[in-house]
Amino acid sequence: MLEIKKNNQKRNWRSFMARIRYVFTAAVLLAMASPVGLLACKTRTLGALQSARDSNPSLSFSITDSPNENYFLRDDSRAVHLIATSGLMPRIIFAYPAANSNAALVFDKVARPVQLTVEKDASSSLGIRPTGRAPSTVTSGFRTDTRELVLNLRRVVLGSVRVTRDLVEGPEAKERLEAHTAAVPTEILSSTNVSTNADGTIELKRRQLNGRDEIVSLIKPHPGTTLYWNAKTSVLRFVSNEPSRVGFDIDVTNTSPMLRPLAANEIFSDQKGSASSRSDDALDRQALEFLSSREKLLAGSWRFMTYFGRDTLLSARLLRPAVSPAFMRAALGSVIERLGGPGMLPLDQQTAHPGMVAHEEDIGDFANLHHLRHKKLSSLKDVPRYDYGMVDSDFLLPPVLEDFLTTSGRDQAETFLRTRVQRAGVDTTYGELLKTHFERVVNLAEPFAKNPQPENLIHLLNDKIVGDWRDSADGLGGGVTSFNVNASLVPAALSSIERVLRTPPLSELESADQLAKQAGEYANIWNKEAAQFFEVRVPSNGARQAQQDYCRKLSLNCPADSLSSSDADAVVFDAVSLDSRRRPIPVLHSDYGFELLFNEPSEVRLRQIAALVAAPFPAGLITDAGMVVANPVYADAKMQSRFNHGSYHGIVVWSWQQALMAAGLARQLEMTRQVPLLPETLAALRSAQSTLWKVIQQHWDLRRSELWGWKAENGRAVPVSFSELTKDNTEPNALQLWSTVYLAVKPPEAGSK
Repeated sequence: MLEIKKNNQKRNWRSFMARIRYVFTAAVLLAMASPVGLLACKTRTLGALQSARDSNPSLSFSITDSPNENYFLRDDSRAVHLIATSGLMPRIIFAYPAANSNAALVFDKVARPVQLTVEKDASSSLGIRPTGRAPSTVTSGFRTDTRELVLNLRRVVLGSVRVTRDLVEGPEAKERLEAHTAAVPTEILSSTNVSTNADGTIELKRRQLNGRDEIVSLIKPHPGTTLYWNAKTSVLRFVSNEPSRVGFDIDVTNTSPMLRPLAANEIFSDQKGSASSRSDDALDRQALEFLSSREKLLAGSWRFMTYFGRDTLLSARLLRPAVSPAFMRAALGSVIERLGGPGMLPLDQQTAHPGMVAHEEDIGDFANLHHLRHKKLSSLKDVPRYDYGMVDSDFLLPPVLEDFLTTSGRDQAETFLRTRVQRAGVDTTYGELLKTHFERVVNLAEPFAKNPQPENLIHLLNDKIVGDWRDSADGLGGGVTSFNVNASLVPAALSSIERVLRTPPLSELESADQLAKQAGEYANIWNKEAAQFFEVRVPSNGARQAQQDYCRKLSLNCPADSLSSSDADAVVFDAVSLDSRRRPIPVLHSDYGFELLFNEPSEVRLRQIAALVAAPFPAGLITDAGMVVANPVYADAKMQSRFNHGSYHGIVVWSWQQALMAAGLARQLEMTRQVPLLPETLAALRSAQSTLWKVIQQHWDLRRSELWGWKAENGRAVPVSFSELTKDNTEPNALQLWSTVYLAVKPPEAGSK
């Protein structure tokens, strides 16, 4: 189905083929007997194959999540994710971690849905196409149930994954594609060349904007299928002589520099690198291995196949009990090396302040496209650009770092912090870069610490509409001041900074003691004062009526009891954000998970959070489909429409958010305190933990999904694919880094699923 071949002229042909030829076969499992329907990911774990070059095992596995077939392959020189999408607008994407690049073919809309299937018996003798840089060539075969497919060159991307995302995503992308008005940028189109060959094959080839790397797609028709290229219209037609029999192979050669993969025995703390005793962990391990390299962790595939700071930090923290120090060093090192400062190129209209955590990176052809348009390609060729526009990541790094340092042993911690790195021609260390970061965090926290008023809280940057993990247009409900950043992450970051600066070797840095003292003082003020500005009180009678009205609106059976509260006369909760006038936006949310994982809430607050988690929707967050990340039951109709079934951060279920909440509850129950928790507090936390794990386990097979939605059936919430609900054409990733965290986040019952 997929095959990687490597050019090694030092070996003879027979030895070469004996060592590195392998073919993996995937089969779609029977649909699981659950109410999930098409949403259930049908997976086949295909096992590790020995690499030809060293002991680093190769990966080959597949995931089917209608309408996509996903195939993953990685060895010591190449990693690739193949996506074959069926439907009215079939497409084929070969996506690579290398420079976040891809070969994407988006076909024209057809009259009826096309079933695009990856061949199970593609030839294993397709050769390497020479490029002069000894690349790997990936090959796969395809068949369809239609007689004709049409491919316009304007919808072929031989370059950046980000360009493909811009082509196929967004509220208007589907309409543009259907109207045949969508097109790749002119710079991409003009440099894509098409060659017709005497043997009936078609070659699509493009040299990247750096003038060095190339992506070549060779399309080879199966017997009975003919390729017709019209140079005037730039249209390629796939026509079969028989009804419903279009078939072809595609070879893709990509010369972009590869990442250095982390093997399973370098990732997992058991040092074995094999599947755990829980057979359902095997695919999670393979997914994490595919996404892990020495340079960085990939946030997800195919859409986020590069560095994301927030995803890296949260995933590393949740995975830490199950992964090795080497994995944690790679994760944290990638964040530290991208901290803002001299030598780091930010996006337009941004400033890379010293110590800022980078959210995302523009690399490869996408970065070069920007440099070309700004007439700076010659001077900035292949120089990455970094997005420093988020506000939450700055406050995630300190607590995640502290967790690693305190669990890895003093010698390993000191070795990590003394790691040397070149920045803008200056030789420095991770520790010195981190001190700059700590100074930034403390400076950001200072205005509120000196005058604890809402205007001095941490707000979104530069009138941006996004800034924390709820980074869709409506994720914060139009708010500009995030609850999770201010009530959870800032005080957690300050407390962690105080502790790590009092431990060698960071305590040896200049002014470390003074900075630690300042951070500790500010942490106390933030812990005491910040959350109060987000408090929302809804009179009990009004709350019950709002719940009943919302249930009817959503066609759900409404629970009889209202949300329990410390105040008998009102439902009390924290708003998801504050608007520009510092007014709370009354939307219930799952961001209490941050508070449970990173902070030490009071007993009153712990009982309040536990009650919210355990309460059935719409009084709380628990639905039959899982824990929703937002619940606008007490908001007006306009706000409820912003947080709907098709909203990326609406009344939907995110896998990692459930894991975050589960890990936070477990931490609070396991923490050693000077004064033990009261029995009623322990009981409330255990009840919330049990309720949450019940819905997680009920839909255990969905945990690898980025997110999912639900629909009402017989008064209950039934999970459905988010792709079926979304209004903005946003597509979940088949692999998501922070959806692998259940390798470490386990239910309280030992050995239980």
